[in-house]
Amino acid sequence: NLMSDQITPQPKSTKAKRPVRLFILVSEGTISRAEYFAAILRTYHSGATVIGTHTVGAMGEMVRLPLYGDLSMSFTCGEVTFDGVSYFKKGIAPDILVHLQPADLLTGTDRILQTAIDLAHGSQH
Repeated sequence: NLMSDQITPQPKSTKAKRPVRLFILVSEGTISRAEYFAAILRTYHSGATVIGTHTVGAMGEMVRLPLYGDLSMSFTCGEVTFDGVSYFKKGIAPDILVHLQPADLLTGTDRILQTAIDLAHGSQH
């Protein structure tokens, strides 16, 4: 077979793999599906660190109720858990809490992002 003659298996790397660090940035604006995503990453990625402020806990099971024409209404009606942990009405508490300052809005400073960048470069918080 022409294809199998052209494919040469590559030797496995003997270099030790470093664990992947993952920073999940959250705030009170992280709601619903974004909270699901953060909770899944925190639960199933051992190198995940949640950074920011507490989320609101708007992450129950969504139900869509069709109304008239193209109109519909969505609401939360059930609780979803990740490894037995429910964040519904509780939110996600960050591993590293970042206190936001009103002046940050005026200066365009993103303290949550800067904290993650500092950690990625080896700074301790």
